[in-house]
Formats: sequence, C-alpha cells, structure tokens
Amino acid sequence: MIIHIDDKDLSNILLRRSGDLGDFKAWDAVGLVLGGFVDSISIFFSDVSGYIKGAVGVIGLVLILRGLFLIYKSVFHPYSVDDLNREILQAKRIEINSSLIALVDGNYEFGTRFLLYHDDGWDCDFLPNHRGDAIGAGEYERQALSASLYRGFGITINPSDISFVTECDSNKRSTEHDGELRYYHYRLYTAVLSNLSPNWRESSFISHNNRRCRWMTIDEMSSDRRISEINSDVIALLKNNFS
Repeated sequence: MIIHIDDKDLSNILLRRSGDLGDFKAWDAVGLVLGGFVDSISIFFSDVSGYIKGAVGVIGLVLILRGLFLIYKSVFHPYSVDDLNREILQAKRIEINSSLIALVDGNYEFGTRFLLYHDDGWDCDFLPNHRGDAIGAGEYERQALSASLYRGFGITINPSDISFVTECDSNKRSTEHDGELRYYHYRLYTAVLSNLSPNWRESSFISHNNRRCRWMTIDEMSSDRRISEINSDVIALLKNNFS
C-alpha cells in the first residue's frame, strides 16, 4: 500500500513520539530506580562534603522519579512500532485523481453553457467526471472519459474530440464521507456537443440512467448557492479557462 502524508504532519508525529521509541524496556526503568537509590544511599554514608551529598542526592532522586515515570508509562501507556504505524496511517492524505470534462452546448446562442449532472452523494450538480489515476493526461484518459460518458449519459463522443485544458490541485471536505478532508488533483478536459436532441436542448432534462442534468453558464453556477459552497474550486477552474 502506498500512502500520502504531508511532510509537516509526519514530522509532528515523529517529534511527538520520539521519546516513546527505542529499545527501552520496563526492566531498564527498574534499573534506573535502583541505580538512583543506591547512589543516594552510597553518597549519604560517604565522607564527602554536605554540598556534594546534597547535589548527588538530588540527582539520585531525579533518577528515581524518572524511572518510576517510565515504569508507569510502559505498563499503563505502552507504545510500539505498530502503534506508530497506525498513527501515521490515520494522518494519511486521501488523494483523488479526478478527470473533469466541460461539455459545451454547441447550439447555445447566448454564451457558453456547460452540462452538469446531479450527484446524490454530494447533493450538488457537478461536471461529468471520471476517477482517474496518476498517469496523467493522454489518449488513455480520453478513452476512459469517452467510455464513462457513454455509460453514464448515453453520449457517444470520439476520444479524439476530447481536448485537454489544464490541471490543478485542490482540497475540500467531502459531504459524502462525513466531512473527511480530501485532496483532489483535477485534470480538466472539454468537448463540444452539437446536434442535440430536443430533450437535451431544454435547460434541465433526464438523461440516460435517469440522471438529472441541466445546462448552466459559469455565472449561473457562481450564483447557485449549493454549487458555490461545494464546488467553488471547479467554478474558479472554469472561469480561468473559459471566460
């Protein structure tokens, strides 16, 4: 398994747990306590000055207290390499490669409008998309997008008619996953849909697989409260490349 974690998060975990790792055992703590006790007793019966006795006595007391603390910690709050591994896994980043496609209505006479569909998990309208991989933009991804559009919307489009636009990184909390923070790498593509059926020329309609779809301009997306709340990053991406 490959995990992704921010280097600052990893450094914080290792720094916080540095004192818990190593070859320390409970018996080492017992030895620390006994050593401090023996040193304190030995110096007490020696002929050295009172100042030295006091200093060594304080050091012995510190060793005893340190040993007792480590015994308590090793017994009641043990921490192993497996514990460290679990803590690192909990801090891992959820990274998603998402290929978005801005399908433009080639018959619209009053500007540029894009096809959106309603995602029930997010309760929001999205651009058609496909969960990608880390390979990057290319013919493979255009073919995957073409197949996804056919399966999801009944749209037949040649991969060669799909053009790569740009890519960017974003992060946001997923309402579909209980507010979990997720990191997205978007790759934006575009294609023009012409010769639309009468049903598809309506501002909103039901497509293949009973998907609720609608056409919206960038300004309309920006004015939609839900889309702006959930998908402001994608709106900004469209504005930077289609306005």
